[in-house]
Amino acid sequence: FFLSLFVAMSTDAEELRAVTRIVESLIARTDSGPFRSPVDWKGMGLWDYPDVISELMDLGTVLKKLRTGKYENVEDCRDDVRTVFNNCMVRLGEVLRVFVFFLYFLNGLFWSFYKQHLLKGRKKNL
Repeated sequence: FFLSLFVAMSTDAEELRAVTRIVESLIARTDSGPFRSPVDWKGMGLWDYPDVISELMDLGTVLKKLRTGKYENVEDCRDDVRTVFNNCMVRLGEVLRVFVFFLYFLNGLFWSFYKQHLLKGRKKNL
């Protein structure tokens, strides 16, 4: 029993070291900036952020938890990394809905202006 427990612990430790290297390589990428530290939702004026995002997580926190032995297994770390990107998708989804609404609004405004001012007196319609 103790031998199998030791082997399992050894495997978990090896997997956690491997995932530490993966997270370090993600953080080292120049395009990972938005994911390296907690979202400054107050500074960004995202007052509803804690209501929309139930579990705050970022790659810097994941790496800190890896380095301080807070994860018992690689699956717990995987779940936190998944949370980082799921949070982004939730928030991005809201932003995209606003963006698309604004895009349609501006498009309608343009065509209304165009028809009103540029097609005045012309017989052609778009």
